[in-house]
Amino acid sequence: MLTLMVEEYKSSADKSKTENLVGVINTAYERSLKRHHGFMSKQLFKLVIHAAPYRRNILKAVALGKDGLDDVCIEHIANHLDNFRINVGVLVDYYLAKKLETPAS
Repeated sequence: MLTLMVEEYKSSADKSKTENLVGVINTAYERSLKRHHGFMSKQLFKLVIHAAPYRRNILKAVALGKDGLDDVCIEHIANHLDNFRINVGVLVDYYLAKKLETPAS
């Protein structure tokens, strides 16, 4: 989700159009967790996603309550994404090795 949020923010000339994260969260869900969920969980996700925070709220929290630091926060998040991907990859490999996870189709 963070990768998609950063990519969308950086690629958009009008930053206000990337404010609503429902599309980003939905895409991330489709790519990762959806295959693990049954009918009820998928329906619940469709309902819960409408309570998703706006990008400005997430970035303000990252900026410890300060406004106007969106670009700085996005860069800080982007700088940590490679390490985050590596850590998630190690966890996925562990789950696969222990047969706790099914490979993505």
